[in-house]
Amino acid sequence: MADAKPSKMLNWFYLSEGRWIFRFTNEDSEKAQLAASHCMSFMEDDEDEMIDDELRSCFNCMKRRWLIEGFECRGISNCN
Repeated sequence: MADAKPSKMLNWFYLSEGRWIFRFTNEDSEKAQLAASHCMSFMEDDEDEMIDDELRSCFNCMKRRWLIEGFECRGISNCN
């Protein structure tokens, strides 16, 4: 599956030092679910790594990498 296009995902992520960072808190499951619903590169993570009750959520994506204060998406392409 193709990576998500940056222009589509700017509502939920911003680019910082080459990494796409979630704009909201780690408690904002509604925004994480909405972002995942628009993402073409969503990949379901292992069940023991999932934290959101809704399956299609950035919080449950294999391409999500946790940071101290948020998470990075590794599924967003750096080219338009």
